[in-house]
Amino acid sequence: MEKIYVADIGTNSARLMEGKFENGDVISENKTVITVRTGEGMDDTGKIGVAAEDRICSALTEFKGIAGNQEIHCFATSAMREASNAAEVLDVILKRTGLTVRILSGREEAEIGFVGVAGRGGTGGVIDIGGGSTEVIFGRKGHVDYAESFPIGCVRGKDRFTARPDRDTVEKWAEAELRKVNFAFADGLVQYGIGGSITTLAAIELGKYDRDRVHEHKLRLETVSEIAGTLYRFTVEERKKIPGLQPKRADIIPFGASVLEVFMRMCGLRFIVVSESDNLEGFVRKYCLIKKY
Repeated sequence: MEKIYVADIGTNSARLMEGKFENGDVISENKTVITVRTGEGMDDTGKIGVAAEDRICSALTEFKGIAGNQEIHCFATSAMREASNAAEVLDVILKRTGLTVRILSGREEAEIGFVGVAGRGGTGGVIDIGGGSTEVIFGRKGHVDYAESFPIGCVRGKDRFTARPDRDTVEKWAEAELRKVNFAFADGLVQYGIGGSITTLAAIELGKYDRDRVHEHKLRLETVSEIAGTLYRFTVEERKKIPGLQPKRADIIPFGASVLEVFMRMCGLRFIVVSESDNLEGFVRKYCLIKKY
């Protein structure tokens, strides 16, 4: 059975999906996540730093070890598309790892998130909270009616504010961008959430990370608000001890929680459905299955 490997270089982490083709679709078998903090410090410099560059190359080298001799389809999102030195970084990645990376536009990132959740003919709304940006997508029967990318994310929030920020200030920051969303397109749609912030919030509610339990878990607004309150009261070291929270996310998770809470309130949602199928599956469905079938 033919395998496919896809890597996503995000603002916070690099991820590798090992999948297989089955009945005209892709099935994810395993996902490896490595924290690389691509966008660390970019709010001040506008550039990807040398340390982040090293972390990315190290992660991709590890991914190559997993994939063996098979091709890895690589794409990058918010931090890479905004960095003034992106071309130089991509050249370093190519020289050090032999991998070519495709930088996705905000619209492309939004679309693959939707296809990853809903499939090529699906219906629903999707919010994808990343490290550097948040994508909001509404679509029906495989057609994307609305898709936008907004410059709010958990790593960007950490860089802009402090390790123990003021909750109201962060929420106003998120609201200033999300008020631009045309929520009329969301009418009647089930809303799904993807990205590390949202799966982490589900894991915190469940007490531990379990992919099967996190996938399709209904995360209620009051739960998100309650968890957010705890995150803002705690120090980074205290957050690291919260069951279900990966310690490396302890300094950035409050910002992701705020973005989700503000979105849910503005969209009038009682709950959001968490999905572990995301832009990795979406990339294959949008760009690779066409070539395969």
